[in-house]
Amino acid sequence: MTAVLKRRAPAARQSAKPLLVQPAAVTAFANTPLSFVNEGAASQIAHIRRGISPAAVTVLADHLDMSRDALVKAVGLASSTVKARRTADKPLSTVETERLARVARVVIRAAQVFEDNAAALAWVKRPNRSLGGEMPLALLDTDAGIELVLDTLGRIENGITA
Repeated sequence: MTAVLKRRAPAARQSAKPLLVQPAAVTAFANTPLSFVNEGAASQIAHIRRGISPAAVTVLADHLDMSRDALVKAVGLASSTVKARRTADKPLSTVETERLARVARVVIRAAQVFEDNAAALAWVKRPNRSLGGEMPLALLDTDAGIELVLDTLGRIENGITA
């Protein structure tokens, strides 16, 4: 008599958790030059192409509890260029605006994952083993870095060792 091995049906894939948006995360940049990061893609594209006020650097630096110079350096912007734009009251370039928007979106996403703004801000500024010992903030100057940080946040959210 041969034993018949029954294959177990694969466990049903867990449906993705609904995105729990914490009010503090979504309103973090409300009524600031970075408020557009909470809007749809078309609106974000329009804002990025148009450029935003250099005041966004101060808003984001204050939110991250860091100096403007440290933020500018972390995202790969030229401090002198940002200062010149602020003095001339001219908007940031498309590239400069995009870099600040990236950071804002990651900060919002981290607040959603951790469900706590303080924990999210601490995570963004702390070296992370799964990111090669880098701070998430230090990786936000490239598309590959953004993907890596967002992937790590997704792993944390889903309880996968990150």
